[in-house]
Amino acid sequence: MRSNDTHVPRGGTIGILGGGFAGRMLAQAATGLGFHARIVYPDPMLVAGRAVSRPAGDRNDLLAALATAHGCDVLTISSEDVPRHVLESLSLRAPLLPSLESIELMQHRERERRWLESAGFHVLPWRTAASREELVASFETLGTPCVVKPQLRRRADLRPLWVTSAAEAASAWTAMRGMPTIVESAASIDMELSALVARDRTGEVVSYPCARSARDHGELAWTVLPADIPAQIAARAERLAAFVARRLDVHGLLAVELFLLRDGRLVVNELVPCPHPTYNATESACATDQFEQAIRCITGLRLGSTEIVQPAAGLVIRDGDGRALSSAAEAARREPFVRAHVYSPGAGARFTGHFHASGTTVGEATSRMLRALRGRLSSRGRPPAFVTRTRRAAQRWT
Repeated sequence: MRSNDTHVPRGGTIGILGGGFAGRMLAQAATGLGFHARIVYPDPMLVAGRAVSRPAGDRNDLLAALATAHGCDVLTISSEDVPRHVLESLSLRAPLLPSLESIELMQHRERERRWLESAGFHVLPWRTAASREELVASFETLGTPCVVKPQLRRRADLRPLWVTSAAEAASAWTAMRGMPTIVESAASIDMELSALVARDRTGEVVSYPCARSARDHGELAWTVLPADIPAQIAARAERLAAFVARRLDVHGLLAVELFLLRDGRLVVNELVPCPHPTYNATESACATDQFEQAIRCITGLRLGSTEIVQPAAGLVIRDGDGRALSSAAEAARREPFVRAHVYSPGAGARFTGHFHASGTTVGEATSRMLRALRGRLSSRGRPPAFVTRTRRAAQRWT
């Protein structure tokens, strides 16, 4: 039996911290379920501003955040890079879900890995580095290839770097601007998976089917849902994610990024307490997409079905000239069963768009996505760089 204090009344107000595509989709989901949405977002040009009537400030503007939170029944995040001082102050004004403690843990890679190891979860071999010399030494200890990541995950301006030599490791320290880093071995990875679970305020958990993704030069480029992997591996991944959500007492979404190693072991890469790009295709693929599910989690509504309605394949775009991206999206939308989202090309956003296609099978969805990328783009000269990367990533298993 659900108690009254687990519910946000219909017509209640949800405050969303962080903007962009995820902020817009959460706001739309909230509105569709009968709630009001307010949002703090980092740039008035980003798409979230078109979804709500009361945008306010940026992620570092505490006064604007407090003004937005005033009168909210519950607060949530659309991305993990909201500063701690903002989260801490807002959590005193209204319930923050997921909690400040769980978000803070997942914002710091070293703390997150130490928690995972103490809780009995496997992670890749890793080292910390607080200087160029330590970074190079860590690389030489772990061997090639390695990935260098900033310890603070909310530094969206510092992207993980793939390194294969001591010289590249030294250069990575410069690219990280002298910030403390995590150096992680990537030598034994067979494939990348992710598992998304939703846990409501009563502790009920539902799991989405496991997704598979591929990167090109360290950047997420391609994803399929459900993952084309043996059922027993998918079930292990989904159980692991649900266990982590319970262990951390997460209320909301939790995406667990996983690596399947060549010896068959599953290890945790990172935990993400908000909508995840590998599950953007739930918009087409699942009975309840991840954005609606997030709102259901935090308001006390019954959790929605995570059943696959139709498999989907898609790409995540992290860069791209605005004109080329808009042109690609226009061409892709002319193809049946394809959806294209452009966020904020040219505004310096970390993610600038994503496309996904659906089909009766993963293979059919993949073919439709690749056909949409070839289509009219091939007749317009050299394809954009993100198209080339996506094709390379997709070709790894198609």
